[in-house]
Amino acid sequence: CRRWRALVKMGPVDRRRRGGRWVGYAEGWVKPRLLHLGHTAQVLAIAVGPTGNLYAGSEDGTVRVWDHVHATLIRTLVGHAEAVYALAVSRTDVVYSGSDDTTIQVWSGGDGAHIRTLVGHQGAVTSLAVGLKDTLYSGSSDETVRVWSTRDGAQLQILEGHTGGVSALLIRADGRLYSGSWDTTIRVWSGETGVHLETLHGHSAAVKSLSWGAVDSDLLYSGSKDGTIRAWSGGGSTVVKTTKSSVETVLWIDGTMFAGLYEDIWVWDSNRSDPADPPSCVLDGVVCGDNPLALGINGEVFAVLEGGPISMM
Repeated sequence: CRRWRALVKMGPVDRRRRGGRWVGYAEGWVKPRLLHLGHTAQVLAIAVGPTGNLYAGSEDGTVRVWDHVHATLIRTLVGHAEAVYALAVSRTDVVYSGSDDTTIQVWSGGDGAHIRTLVGHQGAVTSLAVGLKDTLYSGSSDETVRVWSTRDGAQLQILEGHTGGVSALLIRADGRLYSGSWDTTIRVWSGETGVHLETLHGHSAAVKSLSWGAVDSDLLYSGSKDGTIRAWSGGGSTVVKTTKSSVETVLWIDGTMFAGLYEDIWVWDSNRSDPADPPSCVLDGVVCGDNPLALGINGEVFAVLEGGPISMM
């Protein structure tokens, strides 16, 4: 990974388009402004809560809570014995953190109080998603997806079928669950019963990210270590973008697609629909590690920097 050499707070990104193109570095983008240098190890997961607080989970086993507007630390959540790989925040501001220690810790986003510990996985908890009807889904390197009650922390179901670790989870508006795995597949589950509905095949390496194309969209996008981004509809898929390295995260903002690669972020505007189209711009040298992007407030994008810092674009 490449580290930013100048850790200077800079102005916000100019989001205007020129001639249908996103403004790139050469055309006016400023580099992302640094928000903090709080963690003592690499940041592995980030999430934004309903109040606007930014949560960052780290290899140092902590979850730090930040006021991203003023770039100030609010508190540090301590409870995991090993690295924090996954974060999810409910609409009621309950924070869930998944760790290499195999547990899920549950916290109050309001005051940081520890609520409970969820125990059941036999491997690292690598993905989390808050479901409908008081449920939480967790994916693990133990190749299972587990369903938990958010009311009392009871384990409700174990969804089995993957032959590799579960690296991505996504909930559809109707409650249907999608799970991406190191076995290269995406499995679809009923949110009501947990019954397996179908398996999506297409990637040749681990599926690292799942995203909807737009608000209320039924078009599913997946990013993979095979370097491609696929769009899925009706059980089939097409390659929409081919990149130079593993696609760790895919995000859509106002019709523009952001792909978090291992060393940078590629951005495509809506005019670049051909898989071979180069990105509209490349935000170079800002990303390192898993889950490098999180959709923030008012369409802001947060990126992970090597060594712990968070930047905002």
